[in-house]
Amino acid sequence: MTETWTVCKACFPNTRYTPWAVQVIPGEGDMIAYCGLNCSACDAYLATRNDSSARRLETAKNWSKLFGVKIEAEQINCDGCKSNGIRFFHCDACEIRQCCISRGVENCAVCEDYICDTLARFIKLAPEAGSALEKLRS
Repeated sequence: MTETWTVCKACFPNTRYTPWAVQVIPGEGDMIAYCGLNCSACDAYLATRNDSSARRLETAKNWSKLFGVKIEAEQINCDGCKSNGIRFFHCDACEIRQCCISRGVENCAVCEDYICDTLARFIKLAPEAGSALEKLRS
């Protein structure tokens, strides 16, 4: 079985990596991020939830290779972008996350400015997130 690694293209926009390798479908038990991505399918979240040093190491290795930046296994910790717990370092700088928090919305699907320029750019990188948001709007 081939493993797929989920990564945030918005974190590293200057890469040639194709957008999200995992299908994002909002469903029962899914933790949908502000942008529409499924945090509960993210490798950083799964490594944290399972307290898996091996998964952290493998994720750091894969993400470092994919994005051409050094990511340490110690940085692969996240309870989800909406959590009050630990978050992957990009979550605190994420423009979409900051916008949703400042507007007090659960995600972009319920924002009065849906689809803004920022979200439109992100959806081009991660069309699955856009599909998830559309499903949430219906």
